[in-house]
Amino acid sequence: MNYLETAVDIAREAGALLAHYFERRIGFELKGEFDLVTEADRASEKLVVERLRSHFPSHAIVAEEGGGHENASEYRWLT
Repeated sequence: MNYLETAVDIAREAGALLAHYFERRIGFELKGEFDLVTEADRASEKLVVERLRSHFPSHAIVAEEGGGHENASEYRWLT
C-alpha cells in the first residue's frame, strides 16, 4: 500500500468537504482563550480519521479535536 498516495487522496477529499463550508457562515466554539474550533474542523477531522482507519486499521491516529485512535502501533498519523 502506498501511504503517500492514500494520504493525498484523503486530503483531497477533506479539502472538497471544507470547500462546502467556505461560502457559508459557520458557527464556532472557543476551545481556550485564543483557540477556536468550527463545525468544518470537526467534519474534516472525522472524515480524515475514518478514512485512515479504513485503510490502516492498525495504525495510531492523533487528531487535534480528539477524534483519533491511539494504540501501540509503530505507525502514527498526525491530523
